[in-house]
Amino acid sequence: MNASNMHNMAQQSGAAQPASQSSILKEIYSRFSWHWPWFAIAFCAAIIIGTTGTPQISSIVLCIFTIIAILITLKERIPEAVILAAALAAWMILRLPRQAVWQEMLAFSGLCVLLFLFQFIWEVRRPVWPAHVWPAHASALRILATGGQAGVVLVILFKYHGPLAPSFILAQVGAIGLFVLALLVLWAAYAQDKTKARYWCRYLAGLLVSATLSWESLVIWKLPQLRWLVGNTQPIEFLTMPIAIYLTTIAPFLMRKQTIQSSRYIGYICALVGPALLLGPSFVFSFHQDLLSVLLLLVESLGLFLMGNLTRPALYPFIYVGFILSVLADIRMIFYSFDHPNDLPLIIGIVSATLAIVIGITVYIFFIKKK
Repeated sequence: MNASNMHNMAQQSGAAQPASQSSILKEIYSRFSWHWPWFAIAFCAAIIIGTTGTPQISSIVLCIFTIIAILITLKERIPEAVILAAALAAWMILRLPRQAVWQEMLAFSGLCVLLFLFQFIWEVRRPVWPAHVWPAHASALRILATGGQAGVVLVILFKYHGPLAPSFILAQVGAIGLFVLALLVLWAAYAQDKTKARYWCRYLAGLLVSATLSWESLVIWKLPQLRWLVGNTQPIEFLTMPIAIYLTTIAPFLMRKQTIQSSRYIGYICALVGPALLLGPSFVFSFHQDLLSVLLLLVESLGLFLMGNLTRPALYPFIYVGFILSVLADIRMIFYSFDHPNDLPLIIGIVSATLAIVIGITVYIFFIKKK
């Protein structure tokens, strides 16, 4: 086959794709050409009733139009039309009478989850778009659902103060919404073929899960029934601990990724920010003569020291910082015992166990393991 024939075939194949797309658009237009007046009348009726009717009547009518829009979307096999059904459903939620804020936010979260799951229907009922075009449309639906769920979480966070919301149920709905957002991001990561996007989406999902734990810990701190457990500990310690542990844990994995150059730099940032968020609040509040803060500082410093020794290759900044702060935490415990002599036996036992662990690991790493 000569070069001219190959060039002609390439031109024909390049012209085939626009022709197929134009034929699809013509087919869609021919399907809807005699339906347009009815669709326009129904759309105008939904707007008029939704804006002028009572909340009871408006919500019922909008629910009916939402069901009709879903049925038309399935019959005509056009996935993008589900956006109109989602808009009608969101309007229906806003028009529902006498609903609490947490009920409204929970309904919007359920709508986003349904919108995300709606893409799997088209694996059974094939859309009118060809196979090479449909993945882009599926990604658009995933982005829309994930963005809507992120909007729900941001509304609860900034408008109703998130975990410090006046309603305990609303704060729990926010935590559930943040966890659902993490699941949607993780699911979207495995639903696409791009390795780099999947790589970052997995770490983003883990960060959202750690943020959920921080959110939930602040909700628990606010409960008066559990004040005996948290004592005088400041809420900032609960806020930063899960995120700091997560950033500190993923730092070695990010720094080992050689194929993605930006991963190493982000790993270094996580290695700095994670320990700072982990140790900073406990170190500051330990001077307030709070035993729980001192214990948290001791446990976090010891955990940082162990993580630096167990990772391969060893993270020497973690080892040095963890060792120094473990010693400082032991000194803080001793100073704390001067003002609280009743706790002296407990403090001596904790300090002795901590020093034994640090010395034992140091001897093992630098003497036994090297041999």
